[in-house]
Amino acid sequence: MADGPRLPAARAHLWELTGERVAAREAYRMAAARSTNLAQQRYLNARADALADDPTAG
Repeated sequence: MADGPRLPAARAHLWELTGERVAAREAYRMAAARSTNLAQQRYLNARADALADDPTAG
């Protein structure tokens, strides 16, 4: 589990909920890099992109 995408994705979600946009974006990117599932990579990168593009998100 330590090398998989779930832990950084969960952290990203929690950081997003608390308004820590930069930390959340980095964690989503880390989760995407650790994933071997293309659909999951796309979703996680889309979450990171949304945090980068929309200052009101989160």
